[in-house]
Parts: sequence; structure tokens; C-alpha cells
Amino acid sequence: MSRRRSAGAPGPLTSQAVADAFKLGEPVNELTEAARGWGDHNIVYRLDTTDGQWAIKALQRELDELVAERFEIELAAFANGVAMPRPVPAGAGGPVAVVAGHPLRCHQWVDGLAKINEHTTVSENRLMGELVGHLHGLFLSWSTHFDDDTFGEDEPGWSTLAIEAGRCRSALGPLIKQNLAALQALEVRASRVRRAHRKLPRIGSHRDLNAHNVLFTGAGLRLIDWEAAGPIFAPWERACYATLWSTRDGGRYDLDALTAFLRGYRHTGGQIDREDPDTLEYLIGNVDWWARKNVHWAIEAGTSRQDDLTRNLVAALLATPATIEKRRRVLQEGIRMLERGP
Repeated sequence: MSRRRSAGAPGPLTSQAVADAFKLGEPVNELTEAARGWGDHNIVYRLDTTDGQWAIKALQRELDELVAERFEIELAAFANGVAMPRPVPAGAGGPVAVVAGHPLRCHQWVDGLAKINEHTTVSENRLMGELVGHLHGLFLSWSTHFDDDTFGEDEPGWSTLAIEAGRCRSALGPLIKQNLAALQALEVRASRVRRAHRKLPRIGSHRDLNAHNVLFTGAGLRLIDWEAAGPIFAPWERACYATLWSTRDGGRYDLDALTAFLRGYRHTGGQIDREDPDTLEYLIGNVDWWARKNVHWAIEAGTSRQDDLTRNLVAALLATPATIEKRRRVLQEGIRMLERGP
């Protein structure tokens, strides 16, 4: 799929220009940086105006051609009561306003903190299961334009990345070269499961339900960062994040947390299937795609921060077959616990 970047070097952002772009009233202060995303690529600012408080996200990574279609899913989720900050369209329409060369998104500000999966509690897992169950129960539609979304098939393969890393003398070159055969084998396996996934019955959903994409607030959980929204096979998404939210430091899994997620999901009317553990094979498609994308960014950026993140992702990809089997066993045990009752 083709990617889009804003033309020219970005200029300085001003609170007035941002407020005008989203019709937010008059600013009462300057933009204040509040958070940064993965690899510092995206930056979230807070803007206070006469009409309220707003979260302004500067999208510093490339935008794909489905940004409007992803926004449709986000708007539908909000309209149907999914717990999330209110998305604010740009004044000119659509999800993105380009201000001084910066592509921006806007949401109503919600006070809260993000976490990592390993630091979530059993009660928070229950709440997340309820949130995901509600989202899945909406059976949101999705644009047929996603039929052309290759989801990773258009990213450079490992053989190409090895050549590019060697040519620019990237610090990642030796790591890729040393593991190239294993990475290529995983790429083939990942491509196979991605193609299989596209043939399954899917619903519109968030598709990146990590704890760092959730605001933990005094009033409960709020789902943020919908830029990856699209069609997904619901059993895979619930199986993936039930296990992921139960991970703990040292590679452990908390069965109580996992079962709490499943109970929350079922509490909203969602169904848990004994075959859910078999869907975890699709994890390899996600990890392979994300690792290759980050290698590409690392080659472009040449920063130690991006290199470190990418090394960790390559290691995670190499370990993914073992991770899948471990999570499969844990999820099977969690489903058995669920069936035994409280």
C-alpha cells in the first residue's frame, strides 16, 4: 500500500493555528507536550481553549491511504458507547488537519495514565475484557477498501532489509545477517497466516489493544490511539489480548488476570470458544510485520533509540513460535478455569 507524508519541512506549531484547524474556540495557553508514542514518533500535546481541553496528536510517522476508513470505525465505536475520548474531526472534514506541515489528530482531553501490559491488575483485566466484549458485540462494519490492505505484504522483506542495513552500515546489519535464515522462514510463515486471516469473518475493531493504548482513569478505562483500526477476526483479538494483558515480568502469566479478562468479555455477552487458543498462530503475522517496519525506520532514522527498540522486536520475533505455544497452553488453562465457574 502506498504511504503519504506531508510535503516540506514542518514548521512551528502554534496554539491558535491548531485551535482554528479543529474549530476548538480560542486558546487560553500554549500547546504543552504531554506524551510521546513508540520510538518518540508521535507526540501528544494538551491544548486548553475557551471550549474545553483537547489532546492534539502530531502524527510523525507516515499516513496510509486508509486513514479516513479507520476514522469511520472509530466514530462508530464512539457513537455506540465504547469508552473512549471523543474524536474531533478537522474543521475541513476528515480525521486529520495539516498545520505547518504537521498532520494532526484531535480528541477531547481525558485525565488518565497509560500502563504496560505487565503492570495491569486483575480488576483492570476484568474491565478491559468488558470493554473489548462491548466493542466486539457491536459488529462494526468496515470499508471494502480494506480488501486492498496487504497488511505487511508491501513492507521490504528480510533479505532486502539485510542488504539495506549492510549498505548503510546500520548497527542492525550483523543481527539481521546472523539470523537471516530464521527470519526468512518466519516471514514465509507470517505471510501464510496473514492471507488466511483475511479470509475469515471479520468485524471493525481497534486492532492494537495493548495497555499503552488505554487511559486508566478514576472512572474506568478509556480506549485511545485508533490509527490501526480496521477489520479483524474477533476470536483472534480476544485471545491475543486476554493473554497479553496477563503477561507479567520474567515471562510469567497471571491466570487470575487472564480469567478475569475472559469473565469480563463474557459478562457483556461475548462468547469464549475452546478453539480460541488455536487463533494465536496469527500473532506471528503481527510481530513479523511490526519488526520489519521498525527495521525500515531504524535504517532511515539511524538513532540509538530506534535501534534498541528494533533489536528487542527482532528478538521477540525469533521467540514468537515459542511464545505462541506458551500462550496457547495458558489460554487453554484459563478457559478451563472459566468453565469451572467463579
